[in-house]
Amino acid sequence: MKKFILGFILFVTLVSYAQTEIDSTSVAFKEDVVKAKPIDGIENFKLKFAESFSIPTERILEINRKQLSLIISFQVDENGKLNHIKVLNDKYKLTSEINQIFTTLPDWIPAKKNGINVKSFNSFPITINFRLPDYEKSENSLEKRTALETEYKAFYYEFNSHMIYPRDFWERYYYKKGAYETGENKTSNEFKYIIEFTINEEGNFENIKTFINEKPDEYLNKAVKRSLAKCTPWEPAIENGKKVKSNMRLPVTIKIKK
Repeated sequence: MKKFILGFILFVTLVSYAQTEIDSTSVAFKEDVVKAKPIDGIENFKLKFAESFSIPTERILEINRKQLSLIISFQVDENGKLNHIKVLNDKYKLTSEINQIFTTLPDWIPAKKNGINVKSFNSFPITINFRLPDYEKSENSLEKRTALETEYKAFYYEFNSHMIYPRDFWERYYYKKGAYETGENKTSNEFKYIIEFTINEEGNFENIKTFINEKPDEYLNKAVKRSLAKCTPWEPAIENGKKVKSNMRLPVTIKIKK
């Protein structure tokens, strides 16, 4: 199994506007406003964003589109830090991936109003073209896609067959009882969590993390590590003809019998 990397990103434009407050005593005064901008220039910022953008294969299958057009908004604070990242009209739930990318990007030069650093909101549209070479080059792309989906189903089956949940799992995570404060009283018959890991050049699992409601959980992660240690190694990702490390983020859903 492989993690396929974004094929192409096209940036169209960048919009930015500073937060300002009008002083009624000086309405006639023309304010000197300088827009926020990347420290290394907008072209380098675009390049770093493109280099950082990758998406797991299962998300590409889930989105089921060759191309996406998105608008990303964010704030640059007085210190040039990027925050409040959002994907507008996020139909495909990509805000989490975009947020992760922004944590790796360099600070900006903040906007200025009359020589003083101020917060500013910025947005830019992007067009993302997903590339799945094995699918697009083959006449039997549907057959290959079905085969890949079957591989993921096989992995989930193997993972679940090895996964042994802690004895106090239901009290700790599903119900709020006693000293445990991480659980919730549920009406749904499903419990969901996320596992993240790196597939190294040998196809083995590394850097395994488990998230519940986007918060890392080391207690459950111990059981996840034991399960993955028993799973079949993956086929590593290939880049420029060489085996490389790749990161995966997979959702896990378990059914609960009441």
